[in-house]
Amino acid sequence: MAALAGSGRAVAQRGARPAPCAAAHAAPSRPAAPRRQRPAAATQRRAPRALVAVQAGSDNPADQTKELSSSAFDFDEPETAREAIDLGLVLCKQEKWDKALAVFERAMTLPGTGVKRYRDKPRLISDGERMAALYNCACCHARLGAPREGLLALSACLEAGYADFPQIQIDPDLELLRQDPRYETLVARFKPKAGGFLGLKLPW
Repeated sequence: MAALAGSGRAVAQRGARPAPCAAAHAAPSRPAAPRRQRPAAATQRRAPRALVAVQAGSDNPADQTKELSSSAFDFDEPETAREAIDLGLVLCKQEKWDKALAVFERAMTLPGTGVKRYRDKPRLISDGERMAALYNCACCHARLGAPREGLLALSACLEAGYADFPQIQIDPDLELLRQDPRYETLVARFKPKAGGFLGLKLPW
């Protein structure tokens, strides 16, 4: 969220590198599922979507540059995980951490751009969207002075496949978590071991 003051973050695929919270914690761009028609009045109230530039062929939220503004999300309720994450990033940019946290948590309950298991059901949330939501939840908890909840969200994010450990080490939104004695133990559980081929130590 640029996961902090003025930051809002997106979570990246395992081995990928995320961008600062407020500027880069967005989910990968995928074709949106067909949406139901809205009444004309509701359509008029909805402001234009934020512009999204996505690096060709990339599923990494960190590769995306988003132009966010509060007016770009002046609509009732997000209907997809992607919309919720985008709205959460706007709220992070405004330093409305409590509201942003609620939106990121809601994102994980909304339809996404992942697998479509049933013809009559919307697509599930994708791995990238889930990581983006969890990473930003960790940032919001940290900004709100709740290290335990922040570490739980960060743990879930790492469990989901997020692996940009250098970013975690410098993200200002996660400063409170890095000061917690439990932080190093948590990161060590997921961080690849150095040395050898693909982190494996060979006998020769």
